[in-house]
Amino acid sequence: MKKEEVAQKTQNSLFSFVKEFEISPPLLTKSMVFQIYTEMINLDNIKLTRSSHNLTVIPFLKHDIGTTFTLARFYTFLIRCSFMLYSNYFLDSNKEFSNAERLVYFLEMMELSHGFRNLEKKIASTHTSKNSLLIPKKTLYKVKI
Repeated sequence: MKKEEVAQKTQNSLFSFVKEFEISPPLLTKSMVFQIYTEMINLDNIKLTRSSHNLTVIPFLKHDIGTTFTLARFYTFLIRCSFMLYSNYFLDSNKEFSNAERLVYFLEMMELSHGFRNLEKKIASTHTSKNSLLIPKKTLYKVKI
C-alpha cells in the first residue's frame, strides 16, 4: 500500500474512532481533532517523547508499534485531546485541572461512550478494572505529564 493510502486509511480510522468513542462531536470539533492529528503526524520522534510540551508516553512501550500513526502518537493524541478539552479556555469553571486529572477525566468519559460498550461486547467481557481505560494511580505518577 502506498504511503498516501496508508495516511488516508489512518485518518479515516481515527475519525471513526473519535466518533464511536464520542470525542468528536460532541467534545471536540472535527477541526480540533484534525489539528491534533496533523501535529502528531508531523512531530519528530524525539519531540514526541522528550519535549516539555508533549508527554513522555514511551515508558509504556518497549518499542513503538505502527508505521504512520504509531501507538506512541496515538497515546499522545489522546493526551493532547484531554488537554484541549479540559483547558481553561473551553471550561466555564474556574477550577484548574492538573495534566493527570485532565487525562483521567477524558479516559473516564471515553469509558462511558458507546464505543467502549461496543468494545466490551466484542470481547465478551463485563466492565472490570482489567478492561478499564483508567490508568492505575501508581502507573499514572510514572508518566511525566
